[in-house]
Amino acid sequence: MSGVIEHLEALRRMFFKIFAVFALFCIPGWIFSGKMVDALLRYAAPEGFKLHYFSLMEPFFVRLEVAMLAAVAVSFPFTIMFIWEFIRPALRDDEAKKLAVPVFFIIVLAFAGGAAALFGMVPAVMEFSISLAGNEFTPVIGIGNFVSLVLGLIIAGMLLFQFPLIVYALLVLKIVSLATLRRFRRWIIIIILIVAGILTPPDVASQVLMALPCYLLFEAALWIYSIRHKEDEQICAR
Repeated sequence: MSGVIEHLEALRRMFFKIFAVFALFCIPGWIFSGKMVDALLRYAAPEGFKLHYFSLMEPFFVRLEVAMLAAVAVSFPFTIMFIWEFIRPALRDDEAKKLAVPVFFIIVLAFAGGAAALFGMVPAVMEFSISLAGNEFTPVIGIGNFVSLVLGLIIAGMLLFQFPLIVYALLVLKIVSLATLRRFRRWIIIIILIVAGILTPPDVASQVLMALPCYLLFEAALWIYSIRHKEDEQICAR
């Protein structure tokens, strides 16, 4: 019983530290949120494209949304560190050594996924949306909807780019085998496309731009694991 209480206390401390760091970074996030919104609009909105707001508090909530996402991004490395400190005692030494590098790459891939969404998907989505309007329609888009779409794409990219590391962790922990993943590769591709379709706007370009890097990273995870674990490769060859 005392062990359970200790684990619950450690879990409570972990969540407290995560929230404290996030709240701390919300302060500079709010201070610079206006400049971040202006930079986002200059980059993502086409020339001559005007945005509107439809309630008095909408600009406030837009800045708050941007500030919170910025705080999440900056505090993300600390969040991963706190989670690692919590789960490390439950792992064997060999498991911890094998997972230490992937834990580091969680941070790298999260920022890579966010950058891919911001610099790849956002322009594609804007161009696709405007091309559908043609000359007959004049878009009247709220700034809140626009910023929410951009931030949603960034979050989707950060989440989808974690998929290869999840696969690698499952392999290291022997939950699944390399042979099983290779045998069900087609189904995994379908799952990636479905998840990309759920997390991205309903157009093929956005889904492919998000799903393709995720699939390539999945293949890279399999390749890296097969190189580092020769015994699994031998089992697959039988």
